Amino acid sequence: MKRKILLVDDDNKFTSSIKNRLTKPDNNYEITSVNNGTKCFGLLDNNYTPDLILLDVTMPDLDGIDVFKKLKENPSWKKIPTVFLIDDGDGFNEFFVNNILHEDYIVKPFDQDVFVNWLKKRIPSAGG
Repeated sequence: MKRKILLVDDDNKFTSSIKNRLTKPDNNYEITSVNNGTKCFGLLDNNYTPDLILLDVTMPDLDGIDVFKKLKENPSWKKIPTVFLIDDGDGFNEFFVNNILHEDYIVKPFDQDVFVNWLKKRIPSAGG
């Protein structure tokens, strides 16, 4: 059984790249991607339950902070681990270090192989 990851990011090039890397045969992840917070909640409202959410901070309709707050307010969603994706230089690093230490964040761009190794430790693929 594959581990489910919900990727919420409005950068189609980045999303495509991550999906391609995580769905290689040596990984056992199922990636579902949406390009905004509203679509994220649409999936979750329809009983989609990922093992992890990768959440971009800067998005057009709802930013990642607002999405995160709403996730943590819902009893069905609040235990889903969330990893923030922060663009290098967008000014959120200090905010996260000072305010959201209990959740993880990754600064983009990042080495995808290093990311996959980190991910495998965070949520091992089924059987792996």
